[in-house]
Amino acid sequence: MKNLIAAFLFFSLFVNVTIAQVGINTDGSSPDNSAMLDVKSTTKGILIPRMTQTERDAISTPATGLMTYQTDNTPGFYSNSGPSGNPAWVMVGNGTNWNLTGNSGTSPAINFIGTIDNVPLILKVNNQKASKIDNITFNTSLGFNALNNNTDGEDNTAFGMNTLKNNTEGSDNTANGALTLYNSSGNNNTATGNYALQWNSTGNDNTASTSIFFAIHSAGFRLFCSKFEFQIRDPDDDFFNHSRRAFPANGE
Repeated sequence: MKNLIAAFLFFSLFVNVTIAQVGINTDGSSPDNSAMLDVKSTTKGILIPRMTQTERDAISTPATGLMTYQTDNTPGFYSNSGPSGNPAWVMVGNGTNWNLTGNSGTSPAINFIGTIDNVPLILKVNNQKASKIDNITFNTSLGFNALNNNTDGEDNTAFGMNTLKNNTEGSDNTANGALTLYNSSGNNNTATGNYALQWNSTGNDNTASTSIFFAIHSAGFRLFCSKFEFQIRDPDDDFFNHSRRAFPANGE
């Protein structure tokens, strides 16, 4: 009986339960009103479960907000930010994450921004795609809305705002410059300079170079354009029956 009383008194020194709240301390204070669990100490800390990444990933249906300390790979505190049926473990705090104000002490040999699995890398501005490096379709884009609507096109390279913006199925296109080669399904086109081949949609095998505004018709065939001039490569086509000509702005 004396042992039971002693054990109860010892436990009461550390745990103070008030209206379904728990306070753990050595001074007998009540838990804070906003906390279900209030741990107080000036000499000791708190330990949450420590485990490897494999052990953490094996937790069945982890609750959203569940926290563990990972001991291997990239050690640190991790919290499940996803639903229990589809957990997404995110490292808590700065740790080795990239900071919004920059990082110091990085090494180009080991530090990088990117993926470690077989998926494309996407950057966004105002929640709109601004860059995509696709290791599956071999498309590469850099620029606001560049290659934004691509679905089946492959081996495209787009640099500049709205470059190849409307491309969906076209492949093997190269566009460099703002508002260049909007395209939809044309293949093997090369456009360099702002607005070059802007209105081409289904034309194939076009090459254009310009630094000022003009527009190419929607089904061009083997054109070479330089500023306001283009050189004809198909003399049998009436549309191209001029060796040098100011190109119409309306693409007709």
